[in-house]
Amino acid sequence: MARIVVIEDDPTIGGGIASALRVLGHDSRWCGDGAAALKCIEEAPADLVLVDLGLPDIDGFVLRRTLREQAPDAVLVVLTARTGEMDVIQALECGADDYLTKPFRLAELQARVTAHLRQAAPHTPGAAPDDRPNGPALPHGKGRGGAPAARI
Repeated sequence: MARIVVIEDDPTIGGGIASALRVLGHDSRWCGDGAAALKCIEEAPADLVLVDLGLPDIDGFVLRRTLREQAPDAVLVVLTARTGEMDVIQALECGADDYLTKPFRLAELQARVTAHLRQAAPHTPGAAPDDRPNGPALPHGKGRGGAPAARI
């Protein structure tokens, strides 16, 4: 089980992502602004952080730099409506590990989270993919139970 912090000002999106990650077995927390997120991560370090760039209290790029300093080992995934090439480049050059634009497919987000956590987890020789701490990825384009993937 990984500790994941979702930093998103839209409660429908942030709460939905956090809930979906809890269903996968992760300790997932939703924070509606940057200040709450920094406090949350200070209290208990995160393994992975999903961060929106358009937050009400702090610029997402500034927050991402602060998060990288505060949680250097955490995987940082930008989740934003900004689709410009320079936004993507700036985010990745400033320490983001991945960049996903809204609207996104929930199954794809779950698969990316699983992949990042798998890469960050220590590998046990001979362990099957399902034995890893974050479990198996969902089939491409499928939600739980084989239902079509939801879009957020």
